[in-house]
Order: sequence, then C-alpha cells, then structure tokens
Amino acid sequence: MAYFRKIQAKNKKGYTWSFTLDLGIDPETGKRKQITRRGFDSKKEAELAANQITLDIENKSFVNEKDVHFKDLIQDYLELIAKQSVKPSTFYGYTTVVNKRLIPKFGHIKVKKINPKLISSYYNDLLKEGLTEEYIQYIHAILKTASQTAVDWKYIKNDFMSNVKAPRRKKNEVETWSIEECIKFLKRMKEQQDHIFILYYLAIYTGMRRGELLGLKWGAIDFDKRRIHITHSLYYIAGQGLVLQDPKTASGKRNISITDDVIAELQAYKVKKQEQLLKVGLKLNKDHFIISAFGGEPLNPNTIHKQFLYDIKLAGVKRIRFHDLRHTHATIMLEIGENSKVVSERLGHSNVSITLDKYSHVSSNLQDSSAENFSYALQKTRSQQ
Repeated sequence: MAYFRKIQAKNKKGYTWSFTLDLGIDPETGKRKQITRRGFDSKKEAELAANQITLDIENKSFVNEKDVHFKDLIQDYLELIAKQSVKPSTFYGYTTVVNKRLIPKFGHIKVKKINPKLISSYYNDLLKEGLTEEYIQYIHAILKTASQTAVDWKYIKNDFMSNVKAPRRKKNEVETWSIEECIKFLKRMKEQQDHIFILYYLAIYTGMRRGELLGLKWGAIDFDKRRIHITHSLYYIAGQGLVLQDPKTASGKRNISITDDVIAELQAYKVKKQEQLLKVGLKLNKDHFIISAFGGEPLNPNTIHKQFLYDIKLAGVKRIRFHDLRHTHATIMLEIGENSKVVSERLGHSNVSITLDKYSHVSSNLQDSSAENFSYALQKTRSQQ
C-alpha cells in the first residue's frame, strides 16, 4: 500500500509530493519494511513512480538503490575484486588512476546520481587537458567494471556506463630507426657499459619488450638451439619493488630464434659477467638476470627511459622511445620481406591482424614492390615464349 503526501518546498508551488510504500514486516529483522521517495512535482507523478516500484517488486526486479558514494564503491571494488583478479602491476595502475583521476572527480557523488552525461563531459575535459585517447580508454575500462560491480552489489539498478562511449583511439604513425641508424647507435653504445649495450642490442635484434628484456635470465637462453625462451616480464611496483610477472596473454610466452651473431654477443657478454662475479667469489648461474649492472641483480625498468634519452643524444641519432626499438625490429623485418605471421609470433601478438594493423604503412609499401615484382615476372615469362 502507498501513502502520498505534500511536503513543503522552496519552489513556485511551495510544495512537492512524496510517497511511502508499506511492504509489511521483514521476516529476518522483524521490522517494518518501507520505501520512501520524495521530490515529485505532482501527485500523478508520484503515483506513477510508486506503481513502477510495486511492479518491479512483484517481478522481483526491484533494486532499492543505496546512498553509497563513488569513493566507497571504487575503493571496495579495488580491494575486494581487482586485487584478487588482476596482476600486481595492473592493480598498481588501477590504483594510480583511481586516486589521481576518479576519486577527485566523482568521489563525493552518490553512485545513483552518476549518469552517462556526467561521464561523457568528463571525457571531454580530459581531452581538452591533453590526455590521449588511449589513456581515457583505460579510465573507461575501470569505470565500466566499477559500474557493473555497483549493479551486482545492488547499489544501483541501471549500469551508468551502458550508454557511454570512450573516444576512439587515433592511429599514430610508428616512429622507427633505419638500419643505418641502428648500426650507428649500437656502434656508439659499444663504448658504454656492457649491460647497457646488450640491452639495446637485444631490443633491436629481437623486438622484445622492455620488461621482457629486463626479466630475462641466463637459463632462458638455449645457446645450442639458438633460442630465447620468454616466460616473464619485470615490473617495478611501488611498495613491492621489482616483481616478475607472467605475460599478459598466452602468446606473450614464446620462443624466438636468434642468429649466430646474437649468440656470439651473448657469449662474450656472459664471459665478462662470469669474470665480474669471480672477483668477489661468486659464480654465474641460470637464475641470474642477463641485463645486470653487477652480477645478476636486475635493473629497475623505471630507470631505462632517462638512460635511453641520454644515449640517443650521445649517439647523435633521431629521438625515439625505447619501445620504438621494438617497432624498429618489426618494421625492418617486414621491409626485408619476412612473413607477417613470423613477425607476429616474434613480437608475441595474439594474432597476425594486430601486426598487420600496427605496421600497415610497411605492408602498403610492400604492396607496391610486390605489384612490380608480379608484373616483372609475367613480362619476363612472356618475352621468353
């Protein structure tokens, strides 16, 4: 049964309408169950709302939305769900975004008051601030999971992210070095510390990611079969330090072939590391990290960016990111005619379409040369007949 009443208010009418639904006695608590809603402009509007709630209760689809603030929802989601379901590095990324971006913006707002327009306006503000579409998509993914959690926990009835679209990611041109620039850079790096040279050398010759390179141990190198077994990545997580994690996807765990040149560089480097350790009475073993300033201790991934920028300037080559060494490896392989499937497997992409999409500028150039080769082959055959 519903009870309707007028309530004094500071509007033109001087009042609004409210209603209370009496749902009887709660068998678990022994207390009377009631639902009250306020702020309706007319009695008819209040009646329609009361009828809808009554219908939802009968259909067992009613959710009595809670007065929970976004800050409490997102912190509970991080602690109770994300922490147990994602990798430590991912959880650290989530926590950073939540504390830096989401709580300052939405923390004081009740979850039931958040709507698609509010989120979309926020995305526009972030774009104006200069944030990338990729970063906003990352925020979008966290908000979607948080919203669904609020629905699952019956804080709200409707998912406030269901009609929100993140800005589409722009396709940026891949920055790479030419073969000549790679040679010039590595030649200059030969004069640097051994572990710095081998880091760059492997990055260019294998296309491995920064974390994969830094997480590489001597036991991962099969010198006889000329293979590198990639099974982990190294991350730095605040409060935990350096952490080894499994790859994000199944394709990230892979074996890649290396040439005799790479084998020779690794063996020469290994001898130097063994001599280094022997001086302090230690022996190099398979569990020591390859990229190590001393012995077998790993490098902090966060230090690589500044080191790389310094070394680029030292070598006098075009400025790119460390990750672009990976793009350089892939681009050169495709330009010399390597099969895209092979390149995809070396990079650890989940499917070849990712490779083809990312390096479409290369495949476009290869189409031109392929067309020329095809035409030349037919003309040559015709002339011989």
